[in-house]
Amino acid sequence: MDEIRTAKELEEFGRRRFQNYFDRFQVEVFCESENRGSFRISQEIYSPEPDIAVGPFATGDKHFEGEYDEMALHSRMFIEGCISKHKVNAKNVGFTIAFPSFGSFYGSTAVNSNARCFIAMEIERTGTSRKHKLGSTVNAIALGRIGILLGFDNASTRIFLRALKYLDFLNTVKKLNIDFRNGLVLSKEQFEEVIRGI
Repeated sequence: MDEIRTAKELEEFGRRRFQNYFDRFQVEVFCESENRGSFRISQEIYSPEPDIAVGPFATGDKHFEGEYDEMALHSRMFIEGCISKHKVNAKNVGFTIAFPSFGSFYGSTAVNSNARCFIAMEIERTGTSRKHKLGSTVNAIALGRIGILLGFDNASTRIFLRALKYLDFLNTVKKLNIDFRNGLVLSKEQFEEVIRGI
């Protein structure tokens, strides 16, 4: 097993693993750099793309709530592994943010039931600003039924957690109403462990 040293290598590793794992669903997996424009809404609207996305992609009038439910059932072990790692990370830094359960990703209780893709994953490392990471956080939870926020290093993992804590604060003081329980913060090593185990 080769060590993953760069974000690009992690992108490629995640893409390959997701393609193999979701093969029976005939989904498309892409990395942002490969398919610019796949998520474009229009020329007038900023349309960010995640670093890795697992379709089918609900663009235009398409809706895939049923397909995403089926994929969630198929990937329950993966989702629960990610939830477990996310909880450990939040507790390690003393955050009591709202913790997701499997129901946050499946059926009528899914947080983002009419998502644009099944998984939206953002990979960040030290060097990008906190504002950039906050944007990546919102992007992943807005686009994906599952929003994976992957810190390539400890500092980035912690900043993703702080971004969720900020969204929680905004909800608490009624400045914003966004349910972020579909956002899961993992470190690079935790993501590798979970995805290699499926």
